[in-house]
Amino acid sequence: MPLLGERLFGSDFDLDASDAEFRVGLRLWWEAWKQVPAGSLPREDHRIAGLVGLKESPKKWQQVRARAQAGFVECSDGRLYHPIVCEQAMIAWEKRGETQQT
Repeated sequence: MPLLGERLFGSDFDLDASDAEFRVGLRLWWEAWKQVPAGSLPREDHRIAGLVGLKESPKKWQQVRARAQAGFVECSDGRLYHPIVCEQAMIAWEKRGETQQT
């Protein structure tokens, strides 16, 4: 998954998030990148907390949850999707197809 530093470090997320919220947010993006479908997360709070290593710290998860999940939206399949992570997954998928054709 590309970091897109220019976009990330110029974002409201970077400006508004605490260090902990930013770290957990990045982990959420990374975990979403690896999920099927790519760019998504399960909707259940305990599952998401587990993905970012906070399953045993529900209080900490609740403290960072709102800001860390910024940008994720629930879709009709009941999963949470992040538009930028999905956009990058589609680009990667298209590039994969291009390299397989050559």
